Order: sequence, then structure tokens, then C-alpha cells
Amino acid sequence: MTNHLHLLLRVGEKGLSRGMQGVLGGYARFWNRRHGHAGHLFRNRFSMVDVATERHLLAAARYIDLNPVRAGMTADPEGWEWSSYRSHVGLDHGPRFLSLAEFLPLFGSTPAKARSAYLRFVKNGSGLVSDTDFEPPLA
Repeated sequence: MTNHLHLLLRVGEKGLSRGMQGVLGGYARFWNRRHGHAGHLFRNRFSMVDVATERHLLAAARYIDLNPVRAGMTADPEGWEWSSYRSHVGLDHGPRFLSLAEFLPLFGSTPAKARSAYLRFVKNGSGLVSDTDFEPPLA
């Protein structure tokens, strides 16, 4: 996205603030050095929403993967290289921090079934605009 990002994270006991400070501050320092800028890169502090149920987790993942489509930045989620969607459906290998081993079993008993089910789940939700809209992912 051009002006924000979405992360779906499992937060540990120490919370999120220090980690986000490191990630966003580190990126801002990198950006400023690379482009000869100084000062703040991000205007607002991060915000977060607790995901307390599996249902909300699935809807949030779909919402994030469809965000660039809704913003008109790509025609489909496969076209957005900065998303985990391509890894979730087997088009790319995920980075080490992406928890495919935890995520895919939510959609099927084998990686192939799970990838196919997640692809359908995302495609069936293309008209939804909320991270809490939901219909079951598996047929």
C-alpha cells in the first residue's frame, strides 16, 4: 500500500510497541539514508485490533490479502508482491517469519487442499470490505 501496511501478528507477552518501534524506526532510518531525508517517515502511531477468534483471524487474513485489490493497485491478490497471499496459495516460498505451518491447517488437511481452500476463500470474499465479514472457508 502506498500509505500504510497491514500485519497479522501473534503478539507475545512483551506486547507489540517495542517490536513495532524497531521495525518502523529501522525502516524509517533506512529510507531516510537511502533518499537523503531526515525526520519522521510515518505520520501516525500504529494501531492494533485484537483477534480473539479463529473466525476473525481468517477474515482478517482475507481482508489484508484483498486490500491492494480494493485500493485498485492490482486486479487480483496474486499481483501484489508485498503480500503473504502468494505464499499462502503456493505461488511463492514464504519468508522464514511467515507461519505457513500454522496457517494452512486452518483450511485443509494437506498443504494442497489448504492452498486451494484459501484461494477460494479469498476469491469468494472479494466483495467484502470488513475484516470481520465471514463465511466458512471450506465446502
